[in-house]
Amino acid sequence: MRNLLLSLLVVALVGPGCLHRSHALFKPVPGVPDSEPAALASPATPEPAAAANPIVTPDTGLIGRVASYNDAGRFVVIDFPVGHMAASGQRFFLYRQGLKVGEVKVTDWNRDHFVVADLVAGEAQKDDEARDK
Repeated sequence: MRNLLLSLLVVALVGPGCLHRSHALFKPVPGVPDSEPAALASPATPEPAAAANPIVTPDTGLIGRVASYNDAGRFVVIDFPVGHMAASGQRFFLYRQGLKVGEVKVTDWNRDHFVVADLVAGEAQKDDEARDK
């Protein structure tokens, strides 16, 4: 009996609130007839096809950081991510704040995720970015 009274009380309180809403929630879009939904209306300016379906390709290049630089010997030690290692003789470009500052060539010396590379052109500093492209 108690549950019946509680459910009738809830229906009595909530029911008029639901019945009160007799007007439309959204106003019709100006310039579009009522028979045509707003989603099917043609836009004023068509979207370019290239912008509708952008092509995204991941960057698969090898990127490392200069861990140290020896000015007298003109070589750098590059730290690569674990599982990605440069090959012997591979060339990398050094970038600092997005600008190309040098070029290095990887030697045979490597340990764990560190590689030694000779500075071929330009300059190098610690924390420069080494990219293969």
